[in-house]
Amino acid sequence: FFYERMAPLIEAGGVIFVTILAIIGSMSWMYYWIFFVALLLFSVLLSSIAIFAEELTYHQYKNKGDGLRLILTAFLEPIFFHPVVVYAAIRGNYDYYFVKNKHWGKMERKGLGKK
Repeated sequence: FFYERMAPLIEAGGVIFVTILAIIGSMSWMYYWIFFVALLLFSVLLSSIAIFAEELTYHQYKNKGDGLRLILTAFLEPIFFHPVVVYAAIRGNYDYYFVKNKHWGKMERKGLGKK
């Protein structure tokens, strides 16, 4: 529980810290980009393993290009989707600890009937 709450803060803090180090010259830009590419490839590796495991066990991808399309999409996930997830987690932590109004509000069921 505690680690799940701290993970986005540590991750965002680490990215900001390393970027500041590169900007002020305490870290080489070459190492900065090597680190970035290594993180990207590690993320793609984990996604690829998950895709292959899914294919080996469930055989859900009927078309030949589906698996390849998913692997190509895995390259975009750490650049576009993951920062949004980290931001949402940080915002959720902030709202949980500092915003007074912590309820969902009234939810009305509408059903699936005709309008």
